[in-house]
Amino acid sequence: MSNQRALRTRKHLTVSADRPRLTIHRSNQHFYLQLVDVHGKTITAVSSVSKEKSNTKLTKTQVAQEVAKTMAAILKKQKVSALVIDRGSYRYHGRVKAAVEIIRQSGIEV
Repeated sequence: MSNQRALRTRKHLTVSADRPRLTIHRSNQHFYLQLVDVHGKTITAVSSVSKEKSNTKLTKTQVAQEVAKTMAAILKKQKVSALVIDRGSYRYHGRVKAAVEIIRQSGIEV
């Protein structure tokens, strides 16, 4: 069922060479962002797995915001000025919304 929902969301996206697709995946513990070009090739990926710290007590939303800040910095280095958000089967709410807002605040057109 969620695969159908993801495809239903994805068919409305217009991806071009100037606007790559930023895919979002979230699990119960981690948050993943992946930049994909027109041909489906991954350009860069960031996740909370690599940022995991046992001492810090962050909420899931704060973890998503940290991952988004890292992705925004990478996008700035790669001079990506605009992108398309692929939220998959997830609603634009909570962690997904928090991550997209961080990317918007960094000056990238969404």
